Amino acid sequence: MRNSNYETAIMTTAYMPDGSPAPYVLTADEAVVFLRLDTNGTNHPETTLDYYQKEGLLFPITIGKARKYPLPELIEFIKRLSDKKENVS
Repeated sequence: MRNSNYETAIMTTAYMPDGSPAPYVLTADEAVVFLRLDTNGTNHPETTLDYYQKEGLLFPITIGKARKYPLPELIEFIKRLSDKKENVS
C-alpha cells in the first residue's frame, strides 16, 4: 500500500476461495482463508500471519482492538512474495 501501485491494488477485484468477492478489509480469519494458509499444511495459520507481520512482510491495520488486513495490502504482499521468488536464481 505504500507504493505507486496502491490505486491499482484498490481497483483490483479479488475473490475468496469460495468464489465470493473479497471484502475490502479482512479479519485475521478471512486473511488466512484468502491467503489459503488454512489449506497448505500450516498448523497455526494465524501464527503465520503474526510471523509475516513481525518480519515486516505484511502490514495489518488496527481498528478498535482488532487487527484487520486491507485487501490491497494482501494483494501487494502476494506480489512482493512473487517478485522475490522470481528474482531468486
